[in-house]
Amino acid sequence: MADYISTRKRRNTISQISYVLLNIALAIISTLVTVISGSWVFGVLLVIFSKWRVFAVRPRYWWPGIKANLVDLIVGVSIVLLTYFAWDNFNSSSLANPLYLILTIVYILWLVFLKPRSDEKSTELQALAAIFLGSSVVTLIATGEILGSIFVTVATFIISFFAIRHVLVQAEDAYQPTALANFSFALLLSELAWVSFHWTRVYSINLEILPIFQLPQVAIVETVFAFLFIRAYKSFLRHDGKITSHDILAPLIFSVLILLVMLIFFSDLDFIR
Repeated sequence: MADYISTRKRRNTISQISYVLLNIALAIISTLVTVISGSWVFGVLLVIFSKWRVFAVRPRYWWPGIKANLVDLIVGVSIVLLTYFAWDNFNSSSLANPLYLILTIVYILWLVFLKPRSDEKSTELQALAAIFLGSSVVTLIATGEILGSIFVTVATFIISFFAIRHVLVQAEDAYQPTALANFSFALLLSELAWVSFHWTRVYSINLEILPIFQLPQVAIVETVFAFLFIRAYKSFLRHDGKITSHDILAPLIFSVLILLVMLIFFSDLDFIR
C-alpha cells in the first residue's frame, strides 16, 4: 500500500512538472515562431492546436468544452497577435525588442499560475485579462470605417460575452438572471466599442528600452467597466437583489479616478488609427 501511494505521488509530481514545462514551451514557441516567421498565423494555430483535448471527446461535449476554454483562447491568441504587432512596428525579426520577452513572460504567468486557478478572485482576473487583451487586439486590427466598426462591435460582443460569463457562471446556483446580465454587459461593451471606434486613441509609447508600445484607450475603459460590473453584480447577489454602497463605493471611486486621469492627462496624445 505504501509503495502504491509513493508511486502515485511520483506520477503526480511528474505530471505536474510535465504540465508546467509544456505550458512554458507553448508560450515560448508561439511567440518565438511569430517573431522569426514575421507572421501571426503559425503562433495562432499553435495556440488553437493546444486545445486539441476539447475535441478528444464525444461531439456533444465539444460546445461546452469550447465555452470553457474560450477565455484562455482569447488571451493566447491576443498575446500572439500583440507579439506580431510589436514585430510589425519594430520592422525586424531580431529578438532585440524587449516587448517579445515581456509578452512571453506574461503568457507563461497566465498559463502556469493564473489559468489553472478557479477561485473567485482568479476567475475575475482571468475575465479582466481577456477583455483587456482582446479589446486591445481588436482595436489595433480594425481598419476602415464600415467594416472596421462592424468588426469591432461584433468581436467586442463575443469577447466580453464569454469573458464575463467566465465569472457569472459561478453564480448560477445562487441567482438565475445570469444569462440576462451576461448579454446586457456584452451589449453595453459592444456599443461602447462601436461609439469609440470613431474617436478612440491609441497611446504610442516609444522609449529607448521599450520601442513602439501601443495601448488602446478603449481597452482600459472596457476593463474598468468590466471590473465595476463584476463588483456590482457580486453585491447584487450577496444582498438578494440589492447593490449596496458599501460594496460598490470603493470600486466606483477607483474606476472614476482612472477614467478622469485618462481624460485629463492623456487625452492630448497623438491620435493613431
